[in-house]
Amino acid sequence: MGRRRGAGRPDGAGRRAAGPDDRRWRAAVGQQRLLDLAARGDVLDDILYTAPGRAGGGGAGTTWLVGTAEEVARALAKYEDLGITHFVLSDTPYLPEIRRQGEQLLPLLRPTRSMAR
Repeated sequence: MGRRRGAGRPDGAGRRAAGPDDRRWRAAVGQQRLLDLAARGDVLDDILYTAPGRAGGGGAGTTWLVGTAEEVARALAKYEDLGITHFVLSDTPYLPEIRRQGEQLLPLLRPTRSMAR
């Protein structure tokens, strides 16, 4: 019986990446926070949807701001007022979405305090 490539190496090479069924992955603080939010309901705040978190296991891209550019800009301004300074904004298909965000959303964000810096 052959040894699996990378098995037992101290750098972890060849080890399967943790996923939603892995106990260690579920214990990650960020994922647990997203799962806790999803357990509170499908829509939090005005336009923050958490339903994708249940299907995605609490990983990246599992909360969505859903609304017009104006509604998303207002929501981001509220989060900024709470002290949140960085946001990851993406959607698929990536190229059309980044164009849309650049044309419709970013001009609305430029006047805000931290975004103007």
